[in-house]
Amino acid sequence: MLGVVLPRFAAAQGTFPYLVKIYGTPKPGSGFVVALRDDVATVVTASHVIMGAQKFEVAFADALDRRFPVDSTSDFAAMETDDIHGLAAFWVRGALPSSIAALPLDVETTLSFEDEKDLFFVGFPNRASLPSRINGRFGGRDGSRIKFDRPAGEGASGSPLIRDGKAVGLVTAADAHFTYAVNARVIREILRGWAVILSDQAGQIIFEERFDESSSYWPGFFVDAEARAEIREGHLLLGSRAGEWYFQVVPVALNQNDDFKIECTAQKLAGADNSLYGLIWGMKDSDNFFTLVISGDGRFVVSKKEVGKVADYLQSFFVSPHIKRHNSINTLAVEKRGDRLGLYINGHSVFTIQFEPFFGQYVGFVVYNSIQLAFDDLTVTVPTGRPSPGSPRP
Repeated sequence: MLGVVLPRFAAAQGTFPYLVKIYGTPKPGSGFVVALRDDVATVVTASHVIMGAQKFEVAFADALDRRFPVDSTSDFAAMETDDIHGLAAFWVRGALPSSIAALPLDVETTLSFEDEKDLFFVGFPNRASLPSRINGRFGGRDGSRIKFDRPAGEGASGSPLIRDGKAVGLVTAADAHFTYAVNARVIREILRGWAVILSDQAGQIIFEERFDESSSYWPGFFVDAEARAEIREGHLLLGSRAGEWYFQVVPVALNQNDDFKIECTAQKLAGADNSLYGLIWGMKDSDNFFTLVISGDGRFVVSKKEVGKVADYLQSFFVSPHIKRHNSINTLAVEKRGDRLGLYINGHSVFTIQFEPFFGQYVGFVVYNSIQLAFDDLTVTVPTGRPSPGSPRP
């Protein structure tokens, strides 16, 4: 697996090193780079641009004289096919131009009519041979999509909508008055669901687990059909019986003086919505650890267990609108910055606590009471240039 996310970003001024022109597809279009790792660029575009194409070519806007082949059988990350505003992501491989950069997504800004800052999209509208920048203003919303007050020509689909050097959306459609763009929050969640690690999560991955066939160092267990842990079909399945709790962990050698981020995805498969599940870290043994756990009915709690005694950082369970309820997939993360530890659910900050030293080096998953979970995509990252030693695989 690819290990280092390169923190190269574009300034979105003058040149457009993140921009891609797509050739040889049923419909002309653009795209932009959202991640760069080694000699692989991850490009996102509108799905209707490449739908039906078995093979096509792309060129980066800073080097239009060089084309790179893309094959649907080996280079597609994923595609949404049931929506005119669907997205697609694919990989471009090879000796990429040194000038290209990833365009970070702006998931914090909420656009409004009062916003005076420049808003523009850049792409290849009207089958342009060179990139064109179209300036405009926020024109309202169409559901979760952004309306931009300038119409785009054919070939603009897949273009980034940009504000302050970051993408706030991706163009998917236009009419005589407006251009429509999928907003950056939606883009990020879709890409995360496809296991795309964005370059705005820049850092060195010191531990990564996708639960493929090479995952051999999770201990696993089987008590009965409910209480079990096994790797199956790209997930770690972990279950618990009523009144009990179980965990699965591996050692990760983190330097606690460094900043770091621990992240995973979790999906409840069966069980009570009020049962808890989530991340466990800093674990020494069953009496000493930290947890961030959520429930299918939308609650979360952050806890520390020390010498067998549990202390909650919150006075009670909190209900969060950011938790996807029932049997949905949720992304959980803890991130240390300085002396603070942030807790995140589906990319949203839900709580911050004072960082406390770990009891031990074990990281993983925990389930409580009667519930069945599928865990995936466990990653531990540290800032580039400040690496921890990581955890060698056996």
